Amino acid sequence: EDAEKMKNLFCGHWGFIDSPENTKCLIDWRDAPDSTRPTLANIKAGMRWLVEGAMPGDSLLFFYCGHGSQQRNVDRREKDGFDEVLVPVDGKTEGMLVDDEINEMLVQPLPAGVRLTCFLDSCHSGGGLDLPYQWNPYMEEGASWHLDEGGVYADADVICVSAAAEDQTAKGIPRLGNRENFPSGAFSASWCVACEVHETQCK
Repeated sequence: EDAEKMKNLFCGHWGFIDSPENTKCLIDWRDAPDSTRPTLANIKAGMRWLVEGAMPGDSLLFFYCGHGSQQRNVDRREKDGFDEVLVPVDGKTEGMLVDDEINEMLVQPLPAGVRLTCFLDSCHSGGGLDLPYQWNPYMEEGASWHLDEGGVYADADVICVSAAAEDQTAKGIPRLGNRENFPSGAFSASWCVACEVHETQCK
């Protein structure tokens, strides 16, 4: 349900338009039709839909809340030897969505002047888009940017806000979901709280 709740937040408070032409939401509900479930094919189709026809001045948003994992990297671009992956509902039979593919589908098609903001509320999501620079707030010498030599540069302005570093897991807190319009993922819930505080303090 977190995807639906976050969609309501972004559309209700941050200017995104909740219409079939502007918003797509895939949710793993038991009674959800196949076309709206987060299968590998549907996630890929949604990514292509999001970036298709993007023009300078456009602001795009991609939000994912679900399972994330790692698998062995075969092209030796990852310094830790692992690719980060998103886990679709049919991942056991259809495979995972690898960070290389995500970058190729979601980042590389975008022209300069487009802003893409991604939220990944999943384990190992720090390298989920294979971007060249990462902000680490937990460095011993203090928060700083560092270069990932295996990352891929983009023409567009792309930011990925992740729930965990590449070697970390993300947490869910089911009881948080009992609050109306509140997600159960710890990262998503924290983001909602930050937005509420921002709105309150900046009025």
